[in-house]
Amino acid sequence: MWRSSRYPVFIFGLIFILFTLGFQQDRWRAVPFADVQYRRDVSEIYVMGRLVKSQQDGVFSAGGLLAIGGVREFSVDSRVIKNQYQRYLTPRDFKQYWIYKSTPGFQGILFSLFDRYTGFTPQSNLSIFRWSVSIFLAATLTAFCVWVAAEFGWLATGLVVLFVMASKWLTILGGNLYWCLGAFYLPWSVLTFMTQKRGQAHTWPLPSIFLWSYCLALAKILLTGFEFITAALVMFSTPFIFYGVWYRWPWKLWFQRLATFGAAMLAGILSGLLVLTVQVRAVLGSYEAARAYILFAWVRRTTGADEGWINPLDVVKTYLGGYAFDVAGRLRVGPGILAELLNGKYVFLIGLIVVASALFFVRYWRQPKTQTYSIGLALIVTCWYSMLAPLSWLIVFKEHAAIHLRLDYIVWQMPFLLYGMALIGFVIAIWFKPNMSGPRKPEQIGDFNTDDHQT
Repeated sequence: MWRSSRYPVFIFGLIFILFTLGFQQDRWRAVPFADVQYRRDVSEIYVMGRLVKSQQDGVFSAGGLLAIGGVREFSVDSRVIKNQYQRYLTPRDFKQYWIYKSTPGFQGILFSLFDRYTGFTPQSNLSIFRWSVSIFLAATLTAFCVWVAAEFGWLATGLVVLFVMASKWLTILGGNLYWCLGAFYLPWSVLTFMTQKRGQAHTWPLPSIFLWSYCLALAKILLTGFEFITAALVMFSTPFIFYGVWYRWPWKLWFQRLATFGAAMLAGILSGLLVLTVQVRAVLGSYEAARAYILFAWVRRTTGADEGWINPLDVVKTYLGGYAFDVAGRLRVGPGILAELLNGKYVFLIGLIVVASALFFVRYWRQPKTQTYSIGLALIVTCWYSMLAPLSWLIVFKEHAAIHLRLDYIVWQMPFLLYGMALIGFVIAIWFKPNMSGPRKPEQIGDFNTDDHQT
């Protein structure tokens, strides 16, 4: 067990550092740095524009929304991109602004407050901001690795670590000021540990579930808006699936907790929409105009407004053909099946998870259903349930996915493939160590039955 080791703090500290350096500097060259820079250029201009406007007109001017300055309308050409950075780093004012009204953009408010109330130079602040979002994401994913080590062992943890370090999409977005990717994973990480600790009978009041889930969901929406929102909400629910299976919750308790969680998510979404409506109203001048704009933004991202009908099955097929890594290019492997394997084509990775799931059941065919079987079953159920996260985004927000083919592959990592890597490592371990046991004995996890649990 990892808890009895003398090295876990050192090991997880090292993992945290490796993750941080990968996200902030692309230190491990998971992807050509030009790809990282491109995504920073086309995304961070909103944050840069917000920083300039905050310096010029106040942190909460224009509702605190993100912005692009020096333009009459939206544009992400190289001239505009360069202008946003130059005006902040120089610094100089903008005479015109284009306000980005689709997200609350509270990361821009937080950065602006730091910028205003510290004596650091804009160059130093920009570096601090980038390190902060990289550390934020590294901390949340390191916490997941701690959980994997505790529940499934070191081999599973090692595969998750290697996957994160090699992931092109986590690297591209990990140090991005606009995406602030840690906000997507923080609720998932916190709820995982809370459910692990308090998921037994009679130990987790429903109001506590509601309050924690609501606050975490709202924090995500305030920081990163409704980006990948369906994927994020499914991801947040996965701890309830895992520990519902592992702790053998009765159906009534499972329903109560999931219903409470769902109500918290709905409340978080409505609260986020309310905040965004107030912000947009400050720009457009009326709540009716704000409501109309938000509805328009929803339609444009789901049905495609003017683009015509998009077949969601075609979108899913496209994203199954994407790649998680960029290894073949570094090894100078030419096009072919080997290159697709090395680059982690998503359909192949899903195939590996299918094989791992099958091998797990083969291993326990006609064998006693041990503790290891129970926790492995919980992982398999959770892993395949978590596939609803990327699929929900690709289907519901198909128009966004059909356009942003250099971005939306990140949803496969929210968190389906993270669970998938843990599952592959766990299954390999139990095949080579048949008597492997889980980290806790059944009596320590509150085995539910009709005699000891009355509702």
